[in-house]
Amino acid sequence: MKLKKITKLITITLLTMTTLSISTSVYAANNMAFSAGKGYGDVDASQATISCYSSYASMGYNSYYSTSGANTSVLRGAFSNGTKRLESDIVFLTGHGSYKSVNTTANGRLEIGEFVGSNTRIGTEEVDWTKVKLAIFLACETGKQTNEDPENLAYDVFEKSNWKATTMGWRQNIECLDSIAWIDYFNSKLETGSSISAALNYANSKNIYSNNAIKDLSFFGDPNLVLKKSRSAVTNNIDEDNVKYITENISFDGTNIETINELLNDEFSNFKVEDYEIDIFTNSEELGYYTIDYTYKINDIYTNSGYTVMVNNGKVVQIADNFIPISEEELDTNFENYAQKANIVKEIGKSYTNKFNNENCINNCETITPISIRNQETRKFIDLKNNKKYIQVSTVYSYKNDNATAVNGFKYEI
Repeated sequence: MKLKKITKLITITLLTMTTLSISTSVYAANNMAFSAGKGYGDVDASQATISCYSSYASMGYNSYYSTSGANTSVLRGAFSNGTKRLESDIVFLTGHGSYKSVNTTANGRLEIGEFVGSNTRIGTEEVDWTKVKLAIFLACETGKQTNEDPENLAYDVFEKSNWKATTMGWRQNIECLDSIAWIDYFNSKLETGSSISAALNYANSKNIYSNNAIKDLSFFGDPNLVLKKSRSAVTNNIDEDNVKYITENISFDGTNIETINELLNDEFSNFKVEDYEIDIFTNSEELGYYTIDYTYKINDIYTNSGYTVMVNNGKVVQIADNFIPISEEELDTNFENYAQKANIVKEIGKSYTNKFNNENCINNCETITPISIRNQETRKFIDLKNNKKYIQVSTVYSYKNDNATAVNGFKYEI
């Protein structure tokens, strides 16, 4: 283990010991929030950026945003009060991503390192991250675990803040629509005066995402951080009817899944572990934060039914019950000629991605840049709520001379 990561672990451990179960409200001097990003080509994350702007304003911040204009000059700039935009209390950036960067537009990029004078990149070394309370990099692989030093963008910013900021990045490639939905849930919980931890649990408890990779994120910093400053009443319709809070002392260290299986078996009479695909997402190994998804499958067919278990500080704290009762005898599970149809759906996914890339470039007066399809995956899926069958295709792509990636999801009903 690297020396600075050992130092970080000690620092986080001491922080956790002193803040465990205590909400930490923040009242910083600049009182600013900055949300930026649209993406380019087939990705349009404007909705997420504008939603964040609105949420942070409702929380009592002087909130600003930039979507299609979020170029490097804007990222490097400052507000009229002298506060640099990337040194706001809250910084939210979205678009295309890689382990070392987030591209807010085709001409805007925050990247690990120093790029003084560059028209295309601003480096993390050019920002005083000690002034930032929360930095969210909602883009592909911005929290990916790598063998690089630093290992990802979220960790680099955490380190450069002298371990003061709380930062978030995603380990996998994530779909744009899932990103928009996830950040809406996360922010709606923050708006109630809840902590980062509670907001993370709330967003990850939902089962409406097309791919649960959106739950596989890394965060560094203080899970008990509360950012709401406004005393105004919140009218958010927070729906936690499916959540059961666990009071028993049930530990989980990232490996002993049998304990969790036994818990679900005790809680739900219809639970049989062999019917589920299990994904363990390590949100913070140092702090013992995990999200465990149990996805109900019928042979090799995925569904939108299952359970999500939340582990905070090494203890199970809640279970989200998203199970959908069905009668398998009455369910149509016939995916005849799947291999042949899946190949056709892949081609549709490619065409869909290229079409929207070209249209968005034209609509935003950008030069059309050819995209490169990096990977495609298909799977069988049944929406048990609506009793509909689909072939889902996930298309991972990037642009010429650019390591940043994005994901386009498409489902074809059969």
